[in-house]
Amino acid sequence: MIYNNRVKRLVAVLLISSLISCPVSAQSFYKVLKVLDGDTFYIDLNSNGKIESEERVRVNGVDAFEVKLNAALQRQANLIGISDEEALKLGYLGKEFAKKSLLHKKVKVEYTANQQTDHYNRGIVSIYYDCDKNGYCKSYEQEVLKSGYALVYKPSNISKNLWQYQNIEKVRENIQNAQDLELVVLNKRSGRYHTLNCEYGWMSKRFGLIEKPRINFRKHPASCCHNVKPHHKEHTKNYKTYNKVVPADVQENNIELFFLNPIEQKKPTNKCVSDACKALLYNIDHAQESIDFAIYGIRRQDAIFEALIQAQKRGVNVRWVTDMNEKELNIYSDTYKLMKKLPTYNTDFESQQKEVDALTNYKIPHKAIMHDKFFIFDKKKVFTGSTNISDTCLTGFNSNVAVLINNPQVAEVFTEEFEQMYKGKFHNQKLAVHNNENIKVDNATVSIYFSPLNKASTEQIIPLIKTAKKSIYVPVYYMTRNDIIDELISAKKRGLDVKIIVDETAVNGQYVDIDYIKNGGVELKVEHWKGMMHMKSMIIDDSTLIIGSMNFTKQGENVNDENCLIIKNVPILTSAYKAHFLDLWKSIR
Repeated sequence: MIYNNRVKRLVAVLLISSLISCPVSAQSFYKVLKVLDGDTFYIDLNSNGKIESEERVRVNGVDAFEVKLNAALQRQANLIGISDEEALKLGYLGKEFAKKSLLHKKVKVEYTANQQTDHYNRGIVSIYYDCDKNGYCKSYEQEVLKSGYALVYKPSNISKNLWQYQNIEKVRENIQNAQDLELVVLNKRSGRYHTLNCEYGWMSKRFGLIEKPRINFRKHPASCCHNVKPHHKEHTKNYKTYNKVVPADVQENNIELFFLNPIEQKKPTNKCVSDACKALLYNIDHAQESIDFAIYGIRRQDAIFEALIQAQKRGVNVRWVTDMNEKELNIYSDTYKLMKKLPTYNTDFESQQKEVDALTNYKIPHKAIMHDKFFIFDKKKVFTGSTNISDTCLTGFNSNVAVLINNPQVAEVFTEEFEQMYKGKFHNQKLAVHNNENIKVDNATVSIYFSPLNKASTEQIIPLIKTAKKSIYVPVYYMTRNDIIDELISAKKRGLDVKIIVDETAVNGQYVDIDYIKNGGVELKVEHWKGMMHMKSMIIDDSTLIIGSMNFTKQGENVNDENCLIIKNVPILTSAYKAHFLDLWKSIR
């Protein structure tokens, strides 16, 4: 395409208005040193031949498909109604297109955005390549859109000029052509490769999306997702009941809190090392009549796996529900093994298919998941929180919190919710539970809200933020609710101490607007632990806690199966949780 005067005039206006300072001459050529994905590159702007962080750029006006299974990719998939796997394939092909078009070539670069860099400190540029001797060049923005490997990025200042090049039909043609493309996630450090739905593969700090190796002695399938060997070893003959009562990190009468600490746990493990795991194990081993549980899945937690099997063998009624996506897949590899051992289960996929057959006008919520994490013991105790039953969550490698409540009325509310799912009613097919608010547990009051029927964020959490008096601490995985963010900013302006810790992947996935939050005066830190910030909590003033499986997102409130507990008048628990939060805060530079 012609390297036209309109862009030159735009840059000139920006320079004159001092909105940007452009150190790169439009008439100079710079070498593309590395392609990260279809719209992000390292370009040798200082001509020293080295890849340097300040030379990372993102193409203005386009949104190429991601090459990582994250929230941004799921947003892209939802936007055009394709699966996450199909979007990943487009991301892989888009990266290959960029490598073929730009890698090791010299290109022209212009800063064409209203701001020179984004909040990741990437330069926002337009790129022109394959220029002929007369100065005619291809526009990378236009070419990647026409080729069907990217969508127009709506917030861009030049998006209106790019819509004519977006080609959804070409996107769908690329999906069809990529049906036989078999991709895996390579851990570059270990040389092991994982399936696309294996969370463990994406957690590597050095991963790559590659085509599945046919014969390569340096790359091997990872045992966690390729069934190279069983994850768990059965010890049915020599099973030893866990009899040690593990004290909680903090207890206030019949409510116990367990903090899963990423500062202390440096790697995932199959061992039951955390106090939360040991407490869960103890309650499974000592259940007398029933265990009902709802989990997102299970992976590499052999002690919990075996304890559940042994509970059933000794006559305990063990029932459970879990998540299945549209391809009848669960994110955690040991879930299928548990299904074979404990066939008294139900999944949201199966129930949705039945509902569609019965009611042709029923619409399944797109990408709805069964995201609950709770256990009910003998209809007397409930164990819940943010932790999945995995080697990364229940061990403390990821930052999580679990709560154990010994109260039959709390158990009754969870049981009412569980029964609906076990009988095949998930997501918006369920009915709202009864008697779920202001349950007295000693001096505390516990209110329990289940998504998507109860609107915990809109009707409960936002009013609590509005009436807070001293402080609000927020350790959270994802927080995309602008209404919650705005109320936190308002609280800061009222003089409250407001602090937020978010997960690194949430930021990279463009699911937290850091600049907006910080510009509002709120202190925010992005974790840099080896694991994740996986909590979904708020600590408000001196006596209120919010704990559960629900992220502060619209999906969490309106689509998924989730739980959210609001626990009031618990000064001892609140004080301990504050101290734990501040320890996490101090650990982040």
